[in-house]
Amino acid sequence: MILVVPVPERYDEYLSFAKEKRLGFEIQDFIFPQILDDEKKVTELLSLYEKGPVVSIHGPFIDLNFSGGDKKIFAITKERIATCASYCKVLGAKKMVLHSCFFTVSPKEDPLYDIWSRTAADCLCEIADKYDITLCIENVIDRDPDIIKRMVETASHPKVRVCFDVGHANFSMAGIDTWMNALGSYIVHYHLHDNGGYYDEHLSAGDGTVEWKRFFELKKRFEQDSDMLLEVRTLESAKRSFVFLKDYA
Repeated sequence: MILVVPVPERYDEYLSFAKEKRLGFEIQDFIFPQILDDEKKVTELLSLYEKGPVVSIHGPFIDLNFSGGDKKIFAITKERIATCASYCKVLGAKKMVLHSCFFTVSPKEDPLYDIWSRTAADCLCEIADKYDITLCIENVIDRDPDIIKRMVETASHPKVRVCFDVGHANFSMAGIDTWMNALGSYIVHYHLHDNGGYYDEHLSAGDGTVEWKRFFELKKRFEQDSDMLLEVRTLESAKRSFVFLKDYA
């Protein structure tokens, strides 16, 4: 299914577009700590989004890290993720997207890679089991697919999988072929947007340098029951991306 990110201020317009094109929603409001800490706002958003076709929720990531290096930060990270997982139950979402939160530039032989993989895997397996949702780990500033692949393979859990962000891969050190060949069998969710190859611009598909034809060729090799989010900034941009990509998908 193709998804869009609804904006509360224009919710009715997004809902109309979703119904017309048979799209789903990924909710991204709960990324922000100021919203998570505002009980009234959370209640309002949950009430609003219960009316729509919610497929996934983007979980929190700001200042969080489940590498386990700082126990207090790890505890807050786990609490934040669990809170959003409970919102998935309320809205009927089957997936939650999480950033890898891995920021090292150390050589891959560094023991930190295995420590992070094991700690993250244990945390995510526990939450996936408790809330019966699929956790999709997204590449963001990751230089290559190695750490995400290690974590998912360490977890060895059917509900700990990958969200492949095409735009983020476009400005990484590895090409789309490298990412897809490494992670393709674990991908159950996609984020689609474009950029010029240097910054995370979230442009409409076709307005940057992403090789869309090549991406969809690779995607067909690993075809699974996956959803694709048009992760752009406006409804108009989502509509443009939808028209551009329909010739490929």
